[in-house]
Amino acid sequence: MKHIVTDMGGVIIDLYWIESIQKAIGKTYELDELVQLWHKCKSTREYETGKQKDFDEFIRQFLSEFKITITQEEMKQYFMGVVGAPKDGFFEIFSGLKKKGYILSVLSNTNPAHVNFLTEKYDLFRLFDHKFFSHEIGYLKPQKEAYEYVVTSLKAKPSDIFFFDDANVNVKAAVSVGINAFQVTSPQEIYSTIFNLRKGEYN
Repeated sequence: MKHIVTDMGGVIIDLYWIESIQKAIGKTYELDELVQLWHKCKSTREYETGKQKDFDEFIRQFLSEFKITITQEEMKQYFMGVVGAPKDGFFEIFSGLKKKGYILSVLSNTNPAHVNFLTEKYDLFRLFDHKFFSHEIGYLKPQKEAYEYVVTSLKAKPSDIFFFDDANVNVKAAVSVGINAFQVTSPQEIYSTIFNLRKGEYN
């Protein structure tokens, strides 16, 4: 075990994606329904894979695609309200993992607006050795290419990588390329999973 790769939203930060987007769209969706809608949405896919780099233009396209009548400024507030603060214990737990010699990476479906906000407000990414943001690498989880990109960039064997995500579909995709992957929703779960795995090595 050498590399720890974590998802961002729902794992190391609080996420208010469902609440914010449902308010913006003005409709209530089941989680799976909203996930499918988000992934099919051309404007979000282009923004989160780096094809669309202008935040204002993304907002305009999003409003048009969903036929939403709120203003661009209101939509910006809803969109920025998706991401929350680092989860309790994140900095302490990941600092400890780093001191133990683990190489830390983040793999996230995200965008420049959210990354900039989290960097400026919380300095969220200071502990990570590698940052794999979808808008920079051009792939979205659960695309197989996203995981292959990580493996190649880390110059590691898939079996040396331990990946953590709150979405089961992303976990399954990581496993399909040989990565050890686990579904978790907190830094504490990451730590306990690693602790139990290391404990098992010596039993």
